[in-house]
Amino acid sequence: MTYTDTSGRAALRAPTLSSSRGKRGISSRSKWPSALAACALLCAAACRDSSSVPTSGPTHFVLTAAGALALGGSGSTCLLTLFSGTPHCWGYNVFGTYGNGTTEDSDVPVPAGGGLSFTSLGIGEFTACGIERTSQSLYCWGYYGDDLAADPLPLHLTPVPFNADHKFKALSEGSASGCALTDEGDTYCWGEGMDGELGNGADTASASPVKVVGGHTFKSIGVGVGYACGLTAQGDVYCWGDNEAGALGTGSADERNSATPQLVTGQHHFTSLSVGDFHVCGLTRDGEAFCWGHNGDYSLGIGSRDDDPHPTPERVASNLTFSEVSAGNQSSCGITPQGVAYCWGSNAVGELGNGTLDNSSTPAAVAGGLTFVSIDAGGASACGITYNAEVYCWGDNSQGGLGNGTTTSSLVPVKTLLPPTP
Repeated sequence: MTYTDTSGRAALRAPTLSSSRGKRGISSRSKWPSALAACALLCAAACRDSSSVPTSGPTHFVLTAAGALALGGSGSTCLLTLFSGTPHCWGYNVFGTYGNGTTEDSDVPVPAGGGLSFTSLGIGEFTACGIERTSQSLYCWGYYGDDLAADPLPLHLTPVPFNADHKFKALSEGSASGCALTDEGDTYCWGEGMDGELGNGADTASASPVKVVGGHTFKSIGVGVGYACGLTAQGDVYCWGDNEAGALGTGSADERNSATPQLVTGQHHFTSLSVGDFHVCGLTRDGEAFCWGHNGDYSLGIGSRDDDPHPTPERVASNLTFSEVSAGNQSSCGITPQGVAYCWGSNAVGELGNGTLDNSSTPAAVAGGLTFVSIDAGGASACGITYNAEVYCWGDNSQGGLGNGTTTSSLVPVKTLLPPTP
């Protein structure tokens, strides 16, 4: 899932999906995510607080010399360069994530996106989509077609036009659905819809974008596994779709899905939002982090774990304040105003970056003493951009998702081998 935020900072996160293609649930998801999940989002302005240019659920975006970073749950990562809008991707590519005509993995960043320039890019389980810079039209690649019942769907290894009826400014692609914001302030979603994740009042799939009901105008949007959330300019959050984990944040433990947007309880006013696979995190104006949804992997950071839904936002158990927060698959990360990175949740392969394999129910400092401006928690790894425009990643590297020229996993941050800046 990705989401874009017109504040000049973005957080997007493409979720990973349960390995089951039936009713999706917490109990059915794979411990090792098999879903293709990378997201990237870019602001095309050189001003961090520009309100006129959209900038990114699941990934976090800050204007830097490097660009916008996005991490996928299956070990696929992309960087969208700041001024050209050209993506570079590395890691998992079996479903054509890169959009460069191949299905070959790469353990270093390679050009992606079929030569197009994008302002926003989101990659889900089998499909990737982007907003082309000049036309503001949607392009998609991977397994994509007009007939969602086709088995298999056509495989497109380069971008093809998806919908030209609207001019889009922000995009988020989830596990099996996606959403985008238009210049007019409307929200459109497409893809699988059996849990109400399209937000149009129905529980059916749609191969073309359908309008989300409710009349809400969102400044950012994020898509998870079977659900989506939007953040208004007033700081209210609305969510719709699958509520098995309590990710809709309604305060009710009945786990009832909703095909229309529901207001997240708690009367918090959020400035940014990150939608993970089964949990959501948001920041208040005071820099306090609140999370809700699934906590079976300590991913809420509330000092404990359990398998019950957490349908009410709960403050991350720390006196820290954050400038960014990223909700991943089984973990979350944040950075403080001083650029110090912290992560919490599952640490099965070192995705917390603190040099251990110990899970943490509260924020744990990322090792290395680096100063970050952006961070993104993925499925079994995480990445961040430093103040000197370098990218560092840590955790699982079995598909080359750390981008350091190896497939050796790391418990601490390692430098990604970015191509020279033009």
